[in-house]
Amino acid sequence: MSQLDLITGHITIDSPNILGDHANLLLNDRYVLRVGETLQGPSKVLEPAFRPRNHIPGSRQFFIRFEDGFVWNINQESISHKEATFKVIHDLHQTTLETQLRGLGVTIRVFIPPVSTSEIWTIDLVNQTNTLLVVDLFTSIDFEHGGVMESHAAYDKKAKAIINHTFPYHVSYDDKGWLERTVPALTYMYASVAPKSYGTSKERFMGTNRRGKIPKAITLNTCDNIPTTAAQTAGIMQHRMVLSDHQKTHLHLVIGVALEKDAITKHLSGITDAFVEARLCEAKSFTDGLRQSLLIETPDKAFDHKFNGWFKKQLYNMSVNNRMSAHYPIRNVLQDAMGYALLDPEAALQKLIAILETQTIDGFIQQWQHAKGTGPNGLARLIHSDGPIWLVLTGVAIIEQTGDATTFEEKVPYKDAEPEPIRSHFIRAIRHMAQAIGPHGLCLMKDGDWTDPINGIGREGYGESTWNTLSTIVAIDRLMPYVEDESEIERLKQMKERLTSAIRQHAITKTHVIAGYDDRGHPFGDDSNIAGKRYLNVHTWALMTDMLTEKERLMIQNVIKEMDTPLGPVLIDPPYMDYDPMVGRISLKKAGTTENGSIYNHAVMFKAYAESVSGDPDAALQTILSIMPDHKDNPNRHLQIPSYMPNYAFGLKDSPDFGRSSGHDSTGTTAWIYWVMVESILGIRASTKGLEILDIPATRWPIIRLIRQFKGTTYTVLIRHSDRFAVTVDGIPQQLPVLPYQKTTCHVVVERRVI
Repeated sequence: MSQLDLITGHITIDSPNILGDHANLLLNDRYVLRVGETLQGPSKVLEPAFRPRNHIPGSRQFFIRFEDGFVWNINQESISHKEATFKVIHDLHQTTLETQLRGLGVTIRVFIPPVSTSEIWTIDLVNQTNTLLVVDLFTSIDFEHGGVMESHAAYDKKAKAIINHTFPYHVSYDDKGWLERTVPALTYMYASVAPKSYGTSKERFMGTNRRGKIPKAITLNTCDNIPTTAAQTAGIMQHRMVLSDHQKTHLHLVIGVALEKDAITKHLSGITDAFVEARLCEAKSFTDGLRQSLLIETPDKAFDHKFNGWFKKQLYNMSVNNRMSAHYPIRNVLQDAMGYALLDPEAALQKLIAILETQTIDGFIQQWQHAKGTGPNGLARLIHSDGPIWLVLTGVAIIEQTGDATTFEEKVPYKDAEPEPIRSHFIRAIRHMAQAIGPHGLCLMKDGDWTDPINGIGREGYGESTWNTLSTIVAIDRLMPYVEDESEIERLKQMKERLTSAIRQHAITKTHVIAGYDDRGHPFGDDSNIAGKRYLNVHTWALMTDMLTEKERLMIQNVIKEMDTPLGPVLIDPPYMDYDPMVGRISLKKAGTTENGSIYNHAVMFKAYAESVSGDPDAALQTILSIMPDHKDNPNRHLQIPSYMPNYAFGLKDSPDFGRSSGHDSTGTTAWIYWVMVESILGIRASTKGLEILDIPATRWPIIRLIRQFKGTTYTVLIRHSDRFAVTVDGIPQQLPVLPYQKTTCHVVVERRVI
């Protein structure tokens, strides 16, 4: 199992024989590597051009051959050695394997330099005996498999590296030129010590298709030193190591991608011990910078390490690296940016502006988009309806994190029209949603709302979404304080009144909130359905509005309670067990997975936000803690490393797999954790007026310390239990909710009532 060290924050793994996902994510903004407990995992290139095929699949083998012919698979990927010690240490900036066998100690370390499309591996060997040790180190790294017409690998004497060329042969004539100029087709493997022999063919190296066998080249104690074409290529090197008693030695391996050979040669010519250590320091400085941007200290040290370090790295990859995807819904980009705005508001604002430029003058914005140089896939051809909503909800939140109200006046062009102020973009988005309504006055569904696999409801153009309607109401409330024109404010109020009336008349019942209506006017998310009787999101988002009576609020809270589990509520209850053409694609998904009845952590965060804005921040805190991958009530908590929030947990409560992590880290959950935790649960809220301290109840934690940056000021905020609400700034009682702006530091004490 993987274990989070509560002192250092490192994650350690003491066996190669574990289940589940225990990989560390090492990254910069151009290159990402997932490395697991046996040092396996893919790497992917994001720049200078994103293409999913630009990655190294990740079969990495490290072998030691002793003089007597005994072979040790150091990372135990294919051959187990019970007598060998084994310890993997994941840190934010590196992963290290420490192991020893037969008097030889080996440490393998890998990290990603901050400005690079490569990974650097260092292999340290130490002779722990009093006699001479002569061993051969064999390293095998699989290159990308380009198929029978693509790959060629050979040793390049000038670069002193094995270089593999893989270029997509299924390209049009017009595409070839720009692909060659922008897409790295070369992968390489370099060693700081010249190899005794080398190989380029995985097949010839192994000599067999069976796993668990000693590779043929190691048995022969030499590689074949020849190139490979039209087969599974690999970078394979043999190094003879002669160690006197207690002597240490090492070598560096650089594995990466490039556009041309000259760039490889230039890069590798400077690989020295000093160069590697300098790049390692830069990698650590990068993750330390993420760590210092927003800090929390609570009685829960495991939570602190995740919040202060591990989850920030996940959020960075979600936002800055666009979830490593060439096709993406703007709702993901915007929500990730909303969370990232607490760490880097200017970077988040640039994400928002880039998305605004794809909005059309009618207020609509295409949900699924694709990166430059790639064509639209199936989802990018669909018309999901919720894009304008997220433009407003996240856009207002991002601008608030900048603290600059003039940003609303910044002019940004439309996809099909001249520039207008950002505020006008938001107003047009609201108008679009409020005018695109169906027979019941609810917002249209089209090919799906936030729950985008519900593509059957509105296939004929008349289906309606309660969630779209509720979230548009929430968006109106968020935008109105920043609208100055009185006539525009009045129009927004009228839109809100019409949508609220439609919700009250056609969605809220005595027992639940209906999720919407299909093209023929039949309800879904209702007792009249066989499956999918309750949808979580329409209940949580109803709690975010001001339309409910106290009786309705209690009814909705009871529905959410019925959908709850020890690990958080399920998204849909009961799930669809068979295909239902009424709702469409969502019913094709296995029951208990993803949107079809899982504990979908992103949606659980909507619940946490609803609880916090409803005046119960402690309930919101408990909701967040319940979905942690290492939560004590999760029967499958050891099947995922605690370094990231998964997309979902398996939701069928009667299944032995209940609670099992999806092992998928692409999720908006992390962004919402930061935003809800800081802004709502702790009540340290950014606004264009300044940093506000909310008068809200205390959480279960008696003392919390938060350090956050806002407009150049570092605020250190101590929150503690009391019998009253009070705020002091640098020892002086503060009456106004907005903290004074200073350009240096500010120490704040917040006392909150325990209810």
